[in-house]
Amino acid sequence: MLPAVAAAPAVELAGISTRNETTRTATMAEWSCPGWARLDAMLEAAELDAVLVCTPIGRHFEDGSKVLAAGIHLWSEKAFTRDEDEAAALVGLADERDLAVCVSLAPAYHAQFRAIRRLLATGAIGRLRGIDAHFGFPHVARDRSLYDPALAGGALRDLGYYPLTLAAELTGETATVHGARIAADAGYDVDTDGSVLLSFPSGVQVTAQWGYGRDYINEMTIIGETGTILAKPAFSKPGNLAVTLGIRRQNVVADVVVEPCNQFAEMLSAFAAATRSTAGRKALRAKALDHQRLLAQVAAAADTPIQA
Repeated sequence: MLPAVAAAPAVELAGISTRNETTRTATMAEWSCPGWARLDAMLEAAELDAVLVCTPIGRHFEDGSKVLAAGIHLWSEKAFTRDEDEAAALVGLADERDLAVCVSLAPAYHAQFRAIRRLLATGAIGRLRGIDAHFGFPHVARDRSLYDPALAGGALRDLGYYPLTLAAELTGETATVHGARIAADAGYDVDTDGSVLLSFPSGVQVTAQWGYGRDYINEMTIIGETGTILAKPAFSKPGNLAVTLGIRRQNVVADVVVEPCNQFAEMLSAFAAATRSTAGRKALRAKALDHQRLLAQVAAAADTPIQA
């Protein structure tokens, strides 16, 4: 996130807070910024417009509450919170103070996503009928917070978040969850993979799969009445990578080249704009709660439910 802050013209780094002294010292030196061991100390000492919370998900509620109580806009890494109740409490606190709550969904700010929206709006593939999304990668070191149930780790909140919320973004509608599967590989204390079937009022159906412990996959197929859009990669994309969209009609595929884009810097610039707009703040608060509610509905529909 720090390179994205540096690349976003509308954002200026005021400082960092981390309890890890080694990380704090190295980061202060690299980015020539002040640092604090405690969030409370940073909130008291620095002149801040917004705080970007990048702690593990299980700490988002406590950290976010402190930020909002200090009268500062809250920007949060995904997933927003551990569960829907925590999300509702934070959004309620922000509503009272008319503060922004912005949750990271970087792929939605990439030029590729804007290109997909334009293609759908201009009828390039006819009426949208379905979305099929896949996101996964091999297992990583087990000491990472994403495997710690106490910190709300797990694949749904980490990987599943992207295909679920991006599908909702593309349709602009509220999903109905028809079925879900969430499972854990042997020896893991959190969910490591999942799949879901959704539908939207317009008739769009969505299938999504995600998980750790599989070959790297990062793609989305968007199916229309007269053609299909192939997005590979769809979610995680280096800022210097020029990506393509494939437009398939029958067996013929035409490529649409999308310019390189730092999706995190674009997202932070959009967050900064939202903090200056009453309507923007309200819209992103609602979106934060809607996305957390969708995760909760998927978790509840699974044959092996988890808290989300």
